[in-house]
Amino acid sequence: MMGQDDDFVVCEDGDEVDEWCYVFDPVLEGEESPRVNFSCLTPEEIIQTQKRQIQEIADLLVISPSNASNLLRHYQWKTELLHQRYWDNPEAVLKEAGLVCTTPDADEVLTLESPGECLVCCEEVAGPECCALKCHHRFCNDCWNSYLTVKIKEGEVARINCPAVNCKFSVPDTVVRDLVDKDIYEKYLRFVTRSFVEDNAQITWCPAPRCGNAITTDMLKGTVVQCRCGFRFCFSCHNEAHSPANCEQVKNWQKKCSDDSETGHWLGANTKDCPRCGVFVEKNGGCNHMTCRQCKHEWCWMCIKPWKGHTDYYACARYEKAQKKKAEKLKKNKKQSKMEQLEAQREEKRKALERYLIYYTKYLDYDAKLKNSPAETEKAQAKMKALQSEQSTLAEVKFIEAAVEMIFECQSVLKYSYVYSYYIEDNSSEKHIFVFLQEELEKTTQNLMEILESPVILTRRTETVDLTKLAQTKKDNLIYGVQHGLVENE
Repeated sequence: MMGQDDDFVVCEDGDEVDEWCYVFDPVLEGEESPRVNFSCLTPEEIIQTQKRQIQEIADLLVISPSNASNLLRHYQWKTELLHQRYWDNPEAVLKEAGLVCTTPDADEVLTLESPGECLVCCEEVAGPECCALKCHHRFCNDCWNSYLTVKIKEGEVARINCPAVNCKFSVPDTVVRDLVDKDIYEKYLRFVTRSFVEDNAQITWCPAPRCGNAITTDMLKGTVVQCRCGFRFCFSCHNEAHSPANCEQVKNWQKKCSDDSETGHWLGANTKDCPRCGVFVEKNGGCNHMTCRQCKHEWCWMCIKPWKGHTDYYACARYEKAQKKKAEKLKKNKKQSKMEQLEAQREEKRKALERYLIYYTKYLDYDAKLKNSPAETEKAQAKMKALQSEQSTLAEVKFIEAAVEMIFECQSVLKYSYVYSYYIEDNSSEKHIFVFLQEELEKTTQNLMEILESPVILTRRTETVDLTKLAQTKKDNLIYGVQHGLVENE
């Protein structure tokens, strides 16, 4: 893609100076569009979606909704897998899930009329005060209540088996409803609903704090979705939206930023061991005369020898002489001494740390800007409200809101662009193209931020709208380039 003149077009920006914008080829015919369909479900909609799915399975398999719910939980709400296995061998599927009843109107428990002994408390109990599944294991209602209550409070609702030892029969929802207290049954239903989201590969909770919504989509890999609360996140790893970096890069970056190994990396690059006691000593300026705070040993930073005999505080004759000898020796023998190896390793660590800090600083800069987005949103809304009260309608000032939202999207992409760029090999063709796209997006985003600060923003409406579209184009180009390759494979 690089190297052809027609890969570059001039993007008009009102009366401003034309900006060059790198444009990738459009989505080829037959390729899927990067935009995907997803739905945001409120807690009430989650329950309705769950009930609808249960009823569809019950109608299709001609079983009770209670058994359909148990089957779906057993197969982690994977309806296609359940369909396939059920029609291949219905009896085996029901047995595996601990179910017996197959018709909607079939009794799920035995009718007990005569008294019998409870297998838990060993008390003789009248028939109406007992309950037994099709496995014929009889328990009194009090023991049932205690057993089910404990299971529900512990969150074990995916499958509750008969209390009998080694019995694989599953307790139907209707039995749970009839044998536990109302508040416990409501908790049971909440756990079942939670399993509908957490065990379902096509649904996930919104990770935003205090948000109870869920997102459902058929696209499972690399999909960025947005909840109704406004939070944008990756459907695959549940982190905030991190394009253009992939999930693995974000995982490694987060580990790198929080790992103690970075502290060790800094120590190795910026400190030396005291030659007497071994404590870490940092030299952040000044002369080469070092005095250890712990053992009071005085030594030279350059040659690591005792300070006695040194006359120059800013140059070490011993070190320079040793370096000359080593240079001459290196010509004869290319094998490095242990000291040279340590120095080479220290220099390598220092360069690696400096490189990391460059990207980390920019990452933190955009992270801080995004954390300030609620305040910026309030500021924009206040400006829109003031303009409406003076001379405009809501439709005429809506472009301000669109521009602010575009700034946040671009800042998010730029934040993680430094994560992606960190893992690209320096001085490669891919790095050069990516940095160009990155700088172009930064420049346009900054211009858009500056124009929103204008006191006569209404007179620059067309310019703002055009700049918002330009930012959208550059953001999409950067992401598209990463997803489809910044350079052509030779």
